[in-house]
Amino acid sequence: MIESRAAVAFETGSPLVIETVRFEEPLEHEVLVTMSAAAICHSDLHTINGPMPYLPMIIGHEAAGVVERVGAGVSSLAPGDAVIFSFIPSCGRCHYCRRGMTVVCERGPSPAGLPLSGSYRASLRDGTPLAQMQRLGAFSERTVVHEDSCMAIPAGVDPKAASLLACGFTTGAAAVTSTAATREGDSVAVIGAGGVGHAAVIGAVIAGASVIIAVDVDERKLESARRFGATATINATSEDWVARVQELTDGHGADRTISCVTSTAPDQLAALVRATSRGGMAVMVGSVTGLDRIDLPPRVLMWEAKTLAGALFGGHNPQREQARFLDLYRAGRLPLDELITATYTLDQVNEAMDDMAAGRNIRGVIEF
Repeated sequence: MIESRAAVAFETGSPLVIETVRFEEPLEHEVLVTMSAAAICHSDLHTINGPMPYLPMIIGHEAAGVVERVGAGVSSLAPGDAVIFSFIPSCGRCHYCRRGMTVVCERGPSPAGLPLSGSYRASLRDGTPLAQMQRLGAFSERTVVHEDSCMAIPAGVDPKAASLLACGFTTGAAAVTSTAATREGDSVAVIGAGGVGHAAVIGAVIAGASVIIAVDVDERKLESARRFGATATINATSEDWVARVQELTDGHGADRTISCVTSTAPDQLAALVRATSRGGMAVMVGSVTGLDRIDLPPRVLMWEAKTLAGALFGGHNPQREQARFLDLYRAGRLPLDELITATYTLDQVNEAMDDMAAGRNIRGVIEF
């Protein structure tokens, strides 16, 4: 048995509890990872606030660590390898993976936190089985995961920065560069300037966008977005942001509009499409909590040739984007370190979650 301290959700909407948990030894194609850093993501909060398919559950999914041991048949990793996680483990063999669309691998994500082995790998001291959020459970000093949920990274990369690539940064930046296929000279409007929104702004910079507009209700976040590349900002509490986006783009609307808000309502989605230029693309990146329908006149998409797209983990092949962004970071061209505005210990996990919910950070990271 492998012991570890972990942050466990016992009840929907309740604070996490630090417990000593136990993991089984790695099975075939599984690895034991000693955690180095875990970023705080809104998906963690959405999971805690439920409804959760299974409780109790070890929370956390956006993380970096070091492989400690490997199970039988592991071919892609070895003890001592530094890794980042992927909450969608791509098999590389299914219909979608063979076509480069690893984000929709037939394995899919796992809301119930059931490992690919088909049995729960963690438990409380009394033997109660523990789920692992998205098969990972990253808010734990050690965790057992499938090798397909890991990507090896070069030794020496700061794990705090690397952890951001495991979900949030890749989700936002790749939504602009990959899903939206932003071209040099395009105009981009990012709605929601939190951690994922900041990543989308940086993605627009990488893509060579000429106009990058950040929209939010928090002036502090808008000021920060300007430091990361936004050429204009709009405070949606004091301005009609759709009209302002159109004004900033000579009346056309943005070529690419990227929604990075924490929840989306039907009227917000309609506004996103209205802010998009003819022939442009609107991309939903943030949570669709609160979105129970899509009310759009067909002519908006047909006669104005607009595209409405959803982006899961940023694009078709998140692992490829993770590797690309890691190369840019190592070359000094990606400001991941600057996105981290607070660090915490595992025992401060509830403080970290509260700070994220209150919008106090761009990105918060737990250091182990």
